[in-house]
Amino acid sequence: QSGLHMIGTTAQHRGLGLGGKMTKFLLHVAQSNRSEIVYLVASQLGALIYEKLGFKDQGKMLSYSLEER
Repeated sequence: QSGLHMIGTTAQHRGLGLGGKMTKFLLHVAQSNRSEIVYLVASQLGALIYEKLGFKDQGKMLSYSLEER
């Protein structure tokens, strides 16, 4: 099994295909490592990229943060 987490680009680099290229590269690495399942945590911005690559929506995750006081 493999997991892909926090793939993203800065706002100025969005729309250039970089997220898709990185994801395809990481999928190749996972397959080279004989991963039968690849898990992905994605934002709504990246959802279309991952769906085009065959990933299926498995539900939502909560995200928490703790700010310095």
